[in-house]
Parts: sequence; C-alpha cells; structure tokens
Amino acid sequence: MDTAANNIRHMSNSDAKTIPFIAMTANAFDDDMEKSKAAGMNAHLAKPINLRGCIRSSTTLF
Repeated sequence: MDTAANNIRHMSNSDAKTIPFIAMTANAFDDDMEKSKAAGMNAHLAKPINLRGCIRSSTTLF
C-alpha cells in the first residue's frame, strides 16, 4: 500500500522504522483497523476519541 507512513518506513534513516503513527478516523470496524495497520500505522483510534484509548496507545508507542 502506497501511504505516507509506509513511504517513511522505507526510508534509509535509522529511525524510520520506529516512528509511531496513530490513525485517527471515524471508521471503527475491524477491517478499518486492519487497513490502518496495512497502511503502516501502529495504532488505530476511532472517533469520538476516547481519552483512555488515546493515552493507552500513546504510552504503548512511546
């Protein structure tokens, strides 16, 4: 899949594979979450944003 996240992941920079990407979208179905992962995202948060979910994703990635 040709996305900005995947393009960054394939750069030669040493940290390119470890930059955290979090998808924030209104789409909340399981297949939407899988599409986010396929697009190079580390996590998927559906709107309306749940503060606990946002914090959990952030602490897991950082």
